[in-house]
Amino acid sequence: MAADKYTAWDRLGELVLRVAIPVVSLIPRRAGLKLGELIGRAIYLIDARHRRTARTQIAACLGEEQARLLAPRVFENLGRLIMEMFYMRRLSPAEVARRVRFEGLDHLWEALAKGRGCLLLTAHTGAFELMPSAFSLAFGRRVNAVVRRMDWEPAHRTLVRLRERFGNRSILKGRAMRPILRLLESGEVVAVLPDQNVAAREGVFVDFFGRPACTNRGMAQMALRFDTPVVPAFIRYEGAGRHVIEVQPGVRLTRSGDFPRDVLANTALFTQVVEGWVRRYPGEWFWMHRRWKTRPPEEASGDGGTGCCGGGSGKEAGGACSKAA
Repeated sequence: MAADKYTAWDRLGELVLRVAIPVVSLIPRRAGLKLGELIGRAIYLIDARHRRTARTQIAACLGEEQARLLAPRVFENLGRLIMEMFYMRRLSPAEVARRVRFEGLDHLWEALAKGRGCLLLTAHTGAFELMPSAFSLAFGRRVNAVVRRMDWEPAHRTLVRLRERFGNRSILKGRAMRPILRLLESGEVVAVLPDQNVAAREGVFVDFFGRPACTNRGMAQMALRFDTPVVPAFIRYEGAGRHVIEVQPGVRLTRSGDFPRDVLANTALFTQVVEGWVRRYPGEWFWMHRRWKTRPPEEASGDGGTGCCGGGSGKEAGGACSKAA
């Protein structure tokens, strides 16, 4: 946002956030996380539109009974995440050691040892905002994350400050390719979250829970062109204010020599990895996001993307994306 468009109300909003974050972070963590769950439950009760989206998508993917059980937990996780973001300003290496357990780190070190950097495949699940800071504080390794600009500029600026507090970097979508390539050439870690709906010009359709989902193809393009290792890593809540960051074995890329086909195949492969995690911990994923909003042309007049189909065939689906009305 240009400086001349940053209004007096925006400045006031940013000031309120600057004051609120240190004040709220004084609440003891366990009590604060419980408060966050209550806030999330309140959002679930008040926000009918997002509640309906979450329940419809969970029901279509996992069944009606799971929708009834999981939808409130999804919003409770959102509330916990909000509180964790307040507590990020108080993080330290000792605090990370107490609160975060790492699994599978050898997969990341093995990828970085190749000298071509690493694309970290992750998703909007658990306390995902905490993960880059936990890595940088625990190991002194900067994590650069590709992010979307938030709609409300004061919140965006405040969150960027929190994200970059410990040396990490936020890279805005839409202008990310060149800075990402420079970072990978320098052997750095770049986190990408390809689990949300994208506009037609950015995506290809791949299977996600049995329905074609328009998915950003940039990660597959970079991995193929520059032979960059792709390593999945996700964070989940363990209870009692603790988290687990699980690093998984690197993804073996598909290479046929047909670049567009390989981009499609590997985007499908990355999406299958994300789906596998979401199936393991469905209550911690952002089901209130309209993941299937952009539809193939033949479906563009359909349901607007609030549902999904069945259990998933695992087959990729190609073609151009179009946005449902």
